[in-house]
Amino acid sequence: MNHLKLLLALFCSVMAWGQLTTPSTTLSTAVNTASSTQWCLASATGVIVPNTASSASGSLLLADREVAQVTGAGYSSTCFKVRRGQMGSAVASHSAASTVWIGQPTTS
Repeated sequence: MNHLKLLLALFCSVMAWGQLTTPSTTLSTAVNTASSTQWCLASATGVIVPNTASSASGSLLLADREVAQVTGAGYSSTCFKVRRGQMGSAVASHSAASTVWIGQPTTS
């Protein structure tokens, strides 16, 4: 849970700084089960899919209190395979139209 608090503090401090905008979108379909490994978004703008050539990790997605990391492309251009429950967050159900904040990954 401390990781989630750190992530939320980072988002808030970036937004308060005023120089960067944290992109957000909404879920286009509900995520009802813990076994769901794909999230579909209203917009893919700002979402980064992992790239082994550039060593880029996938974006972090924050919906409600759950953090998920993008692991690959999904079945459409706005759907993404995700690894759920990242940064110590609990896997949870999310309704369609839930706000999803998009965090940029780090490169190694």
